[in-house]
Amino acid sequence: MLDDIVWAVLPYIRLVRPWQWIKNLLVFAPVFFAVGVLNSSLFSRTLLVFITFCLASSLVYTFNDILDYKQDSLHPKKKNRPIASAEISKKNAILLIFFLAIGIFYLVMLVPSIILPILLYVVINIFYSFKLKHIAVLDIILISLFYILRIIAGGLATEIYVSPWIVVCVFFGSLFVILGKRRAEHTKENRRLVLNDYSSEALNFMLGISASLAIIAYGIWSVTEHNSPYLVYSTIFVVFAIFRILNHIYTNPHEAESPEILVFKDRLILGSFLSWGVYIFWLFYLV
Repeated sequence: MLDDIVWAVLPYIRLVRPWQWIKNLLVFAPVFFAVGVLNSSLFSRTLLVFITFCLASSLVYTFNDILDYKQDSLHPKKKNRPIASAEISKKNAILLIFFLAIGIFYLVMLVPSIILPILLYVVINIFYSFKLKHIAVLDIILISLFYILRIIAGGLATEIYVSPWIVVCVFFGSLFVILGKRRAEHTKENRRLVLNDYSSEALNFMLGISASLAIIAYGIWSVTEHNSPYLVYSTIFVVFAIFRILNHIYTNPHEAESPEILVFKDRLILGSFLSWGVYIFWLFYLV
């Protein structure tokens, strides 16, 4: 009986994509850089924001899969998604959206200051799923905006000032990751429709620009936003990670198609992120 329950639940787990929730850790950025992670009140409020964005992102993924199930069923990889493969009916998927929406509403009532960013995140994503994802350049800009909304929500929930340079870093950093995915997908025959409006040259150019601006923005933040003269050396970890990801994009594009998996698959990239985190924690919390 337990096996039956597990097999019945697994498609729903795949549908809500919990491995994508790693993106929602950005909500902790304001409290982390404000040296407030060890404050139980601030941490608990940020945790609520994190859970809210996890539910909201899962709602959006489910909604998008309902809209695209016919197109996904013809895709060599996406055809295995729960709705496209008929493991989950559209009716049950809509019911899941309803329950996710109830959970979001309840959590937002606990942290009412995040109503606007959560509302913008869900509403823009709905328009994105219907039409905006088919408009070249606008599609990648909007995805970057979703990352920024996470940081803003984290700041609003804790009443912590969010540095403009952090916003700029996240904007260009997320653009770099998104363009890396688009560049990897562009080489495939079965690709999303909007990629027909991109050229490989344009993607390469935008990828290089976003990587450069992400490094520059982080470098400026490291010398202007903290009184420690040692923060600038954390740029080394950032540059290494970006260059390593760039190398994957051009040598193993199929790996760059899933950056959230690539980070854990490449031990050097994972090591650079962990080293950066330890170094920043040491500077902000222990020195």
